[in-house]
Amino acid sequence: MAAVEAQKQMARLWDLTGATLSAPLELPHDGAAHAVAFSQDDRWLITGGGGPWREGSPPGPGKVHLWDLHDDDPTSSASVLPGHDVAVCTIVTSSDGRWLASGGRGSDRVILWNLRSDDPSGSSRVLSLPENAEMLTLVISPDSKWLVTGGVDNHVRVWQLTENGPSASPIVLKSNTAPITLVMWSPNSRWLATGAHDGSLRLWDFSANELQSSAKVLPGHVREILSGTFSHDNRWLVTGARSDVARIWDLGVDDPASTAVALRRQSDGRYVAMTPNSRWLITAGMQSTQAWDLDIESLLERARRVAGRGLTTDEMRQYSLIEP
Repeated sequence: MAAVEAQKQMARLWDLTGATLSAPLELPHDGAAHAVAFSQDDRWLITGGGGPWREGSPPGPGKVHLWDLHDDDPTSSASVLPGHDVAVCTIVTSSDGRWLASGGRGSDRVILWNLRSDDPSGSSRVLSLPENAEMLTLVISPDSKWLVTGGVDNHVRVWQLTENGPSASPIVLKSNTAPITLVMWSPNSRWLATGAHDGSLRLWDFSANELQSSAKVLPGHVREILSGTFSHDNRWLVTGARSDVARIWDLGVDDPASTAVALRRQSDGRYVAMTPNSRWLITAGMQSTQAWDLDIESLLERARRVAGRGLTTDEMRQYSLIEP
């Protein structure tokens, strides 16, 4: 487990395998530390940051630090991956253990590194973004085939990843209507959800023959999309927005917007998460945290108590509880 302290030139690494928690290993960091990630094979710890770490300090270039956890002393073999012009705030790794992608909020570039290279520091690929299209968010698909950025120009850019590297130019998805604040994949890499600062939310089907025309509009949010989560079975999408209720979308129907459910018991559900077994949904706002039981029988029993009756056949069809 790793913890990063922003505003200080330090990352700390704890070993959780022992019976007691030992003192952390302190990892000196060049500039403030803003982001942390592990590679999928647990060999590498990656920290990102740079820029001023003390108020009033001049800005500096962004840095990515690579720590080899197979080394008895990771500090002795640490390497710095240069190339960023602003502080690095986002680090993602691919599930196949090959790729590390790093970016700075508002930067005109994303840098891709090959962690399987003998020298990852010499394997960088720079993905340049157009003028006025600086990056706000970054993600790699679970199947390691796609790298996605969301920008201030309202567009989403998608690079295909192969063993030889990224595609020469990205696919540009243009359906959102404000700067992109969320890009998120379903576990099976079929669905890409993109959310924006104005609450616009789109769902893209990467199994479709025509990706550009596959966008589904998911209306309802009116403020900045801040978070989202897919269920483990890829059936449900839950999204949270600033000063807004969380919403549940059924991806098993042709039009998820037609059966969307707003969780109105909590007026500020800006952050959402789901347990690995998809039984519990957690929503959190500025004032409270709420746990929602998603077990279908529990939900049906609650609906019966509220309505004072059983669900009609039409209601069962509407909520996909029986075949149409």
